[in-house]
Amino acid sequence: MDSKPGLAHSLLVVYSRDCTVELIPSKFEHMMPFDTNMGWYMEKFQKEKIGSIEVYSSDKLIQRIE
Repeated sequence: MDSKPGLAHSLLVVYSRDCTVELIPSKFEHMMPFDTNMGWYMEKFQKEKIGSIEVYSSDKLIQRIE
């Protein structure tokens, strides 16, 4: 994804070199998505409603859950 530096888009969870899961909020209600210092708070992100989940295997999207 191309976006300006400091703009949060999602949370990427890396399970192994071959398996990652991306949690994408539908919109940010608790956390400010833009921070030039990239200082986001996990406590606030955890309150966001997840809009979609993407599962990757070896950098290839294998499933998208909405």
